[in-house]
Amino acid sequence: MRSAGWRCYPQDAATGHFAQSCQHSPISTVLSVLGKGLCLVLGGCLRISGKGPPAVSQDRPGHRGGGRTIEYAPTVLADLGAGLPAVRTRDLAQARAYLGGLFTGHDLIAAEPADMHFEHRHGALGDVSLNLVGYGTDVEVATSGLPDFYLCQATLAGDVRVQARAFDVRLPPGAVFVMNPGVPFRKSWTRDSRQLILKLPRRSVEEQLARDTEDDRLRPVTFAPVIADAAGEARALLRYVAAVCADLSDPGGLVGDEKVARAMERTVLSGILATLRHDRHDDRSRAVQAPAPRYVRRAEDFLRVHYAEPIGLDDVAAACGVSTRTLQEGLRQYRDTTPSGLLREVRLDAARALLKAGAASVTEVAFEVGFSHLSRFARAYAARFGESPSRTLRRGPVAVGCPIGRSS
Repeated sequence: MRSAGWRCYPQDAATGHFAQSCQHSPISTVLSVLGKGLCLVLGGCLRISGKGPPAVSQDRPGHRGGGRTIEYAPTVLADLGAGLPAVRTRDLAQARAYLGGLFTGHDLIAAEPADMHFEHRHGALGDVSLNLVGYGTDVEVATSGLPDFYLCQATLAGDVRVQARAFDVRLPPGAVFVMNPGVPFRKSWTRDSRQLILKLPRRSVEEQLARDTEDDRLRPVTFAPVIADAAGEARALLRYVAAVCADLSDPGGLVGDEKVARAMERTVLSGILATLRHDRHDDRSRAVQAPAPRYVRRAEDFLRVHYAEPIGLDDVAAACGVSTRTLQEGLRQYRDTTPSGLLREVRLDAARALLKAGAASVTEVAFEVGFSHLSRFARAYAARFGESPSRTLRRGPVAVGCPIGRSS
């Protein structure tokens, strides 16, 4: 049974094994559109202005456009990520196991399991992954939370609903939304739903924020549970992501150069931080407008060297050549912290590095970096890094297995 907007591929009906496809749609259509006109992801379609192939109007089952005519360029939309490696199955358990390996463990319930036409396309951009996902039938996904990454999702077709304790949002075509780590949620997909999902490691986001703010501290970022519009504030971001997908689909693309790929990854991360609302948005805006004065950077450098010593406010101010009041006001204005808060964060960063290097014990590390109360250290560490220090110490390299093969 075919669901609207999906192409079906040959498959072994007896075994239910994945149909491996090596089909690569020519990327020239996407590139020609990007070159000849402005390409915007709008309401699950690509609307084209300027010269290029004319868009046509089509009615799409399951889409409620409020009486508006939807301009739909089917060739371009079909080519979005079409050259990326694809994995397909009609087996519910295989789809759940496969995505569990890529993302995190979850429950997957299908209204009509026999109608499953799961497809996943994937591209890697440094530590960021781009994923095109669709199930071909109504499904519900439930998870206890994302462990150490964000999911930035843009609905391309169909209708998706995300429910958590603090919010209940509907994501129609053109909606962009970010799920934060550690938040249990349920996600419902209609049969024709298709999403572009960017998996963003927590550390990559924090490191990019540090670069954007010219601040070496890694601070947690929480995105607001609000929807961005692909036709509005998120249009430039998605236009760039579409170009990245096109390059990933091209065997001779620029992403094959490691330095270029890293620059593209940072542009995607910085674009997300600049476009979508989060609790560090003001910090980023201030940093772009005005760099921190030298004495603030001196304070940071001083604490990185002397963090394990019994340091007082007067010591830091003297090392920076300013009064204690000036130091406090500067750190508040440019780093949104206090001298004691900055010292605590430097000590926590040092502790994390020691734990990852295989220190003897959590207690030893806590005292070595300057903490005198083990329980306070553990609470501060968990609040900053989202896990206990003992978990960091005992966690080894994680090898994620894949129960099935990929096509290329």
